[in-house]
Amino acid sequence: MIRILSVLAVAAVAVREELSSLVEVEVDEEMKLVPAKISKAIRSSMRRTAEAVKVAEEMKANATAAAEAAEAKATEADTELEKANKMKAELEEGARQLQEVQAKAQEKMQSKDQAAAAFTQASEEEKTMADNYDAEEKKYNELSARVAEEMKRLAQQKTAANLALAQLRKAWTKQKENVEKLASETAAQGNIAQAALQEAEVADAAFREAENKCQAQKSAAETAQTEAAKARQDSGLAKDQAAEAAQVVQDKTALKDQILALRDSVQTYYNGVGEMTKSMEATLEENEGKEGDAKKEPWELMREEPNAAIVKKTMVDYNIMVGQFRRLFYDEKSIFDSVEGSITEIKENAQAALLLQCDPNEELEQKVMKATADEERTAAMAELNQKCGSGLWEHNSLERSSFPSESSTPATESNEASTTGSTEPTTEATTDSHTGLIQLADLRAAREIRRHRA
Repeated sequence: MIRILSVLAVAAVAVREELSSLVEVEVDEEMKLVPAKISKAIRSSMRRTAEAVKVAEEMKANATAAAEAAEAKATEADTELEKANKMKAELEEGARQLQEVQAKAQEKMQSKDQAAAAFTQASEEEKTMADNYDAEEKKYNELSARVAEEMKRLAQQKTAANLALAQLRKAWTKQKENVEKLASETAAQGNIAQAALQEAEVADAAFREAENKCQAQKSAAETAQTEAAKARQDSGLAKDQAAEAAQVVQDKTALKDQILALRDSVQTYYNGVGEMTKSMEATLEENEGKEGDAKKEPWELMREEPNAAIVKKTMVDYNIMVGQFRRLFYDEKSIFDSVEGSITEIKENAQAALLLQCDPNEELEQKVMKATADEERTAAMAELNQKCGSGLWEHNSLERSSFPSESSTPATESNEASTTGSTEPTTEATTDSHTGLIQLADLRAAREIRRHRA
């Protein structure tokens, strides 16, 4: 009975809450499974993948928490900005109304024919400055509204506009002081009624107070706007980082699942080899008791039921296993490199497993080994392959899949495939083609297993 040496014992690390749980692979004591190299390599790969998943999960958790905190801060900042802008608008409306009262009071002062020319001129200049200020403030407010969306591009323009306002305000304030001084002097000379002067002074004082509140609130709104924009920017960045962390977790989890699939495919294949071995040994034992035409050759028995279906399933399982290796080669070359060293042993064991059941008495093998001439050896190998190698694969309408070669990279595989005109990358040497040809190395592996079995 064939005994495929070595054991596969892999720690399967689950994502999130099952990161610390280990899944032990049971071992059939009658048939040791899977080569030791592949078992060790996959175990190492699983540890690396588990660590990567854990780190990615921590990154995701931290990034998600940061995103949530940033979003909360941004929402709070937006609320504060809304409050600040609302209060600013209310105060500005109040100041506008007081400015109208102020203007009416000044009109009363200028209504007398005796108004001094200097006062009249100064008042007109002050009104022009007020109009200029209002116009500039309107532009500034429009500009400030766009800053929230275009802060970087408009920051310098906003600063320049604010400076212009400050200069206008400074000049306006100075002119207002001049107007007030002239008004007082003119009133003292009897050219302005005292009642009108007092009414104007009260209106001026109320307007200045409202204006000061507007300026203070405008500054507060500016600060709130800056903080809201920064918070929103931080929130967007945190969300991007959280999304990237989630993608890393997804990628690492997919890699872990891929390694588990590789492990399962290797184990399934070797289980299938064990099942094929048991079935053929039972059939061969029964066949020994037969005589004449009833007695059949082992390679004939492999093509008949109940063995035919089991043999074909083993071949399919082999191709599935090779496909998992190829996926890993293309998707995660660094992980593939850690299990690549087991491929030669797996290939030799696979061919030997078929040889040991197809030619248990070494009848066909000895023809090859005893051949003295090249033509004789070639003919013997052709017969061996037809009965136990490529011919057996062809009988089952299957092609043996090829492992990626040990010296290739995904890029060179694609290049080589394109030069050969094949739709499937064929990077291995011709001795390991998809036809399932038996090589002398396979015979050596079969003899080695026979020695261990004996």
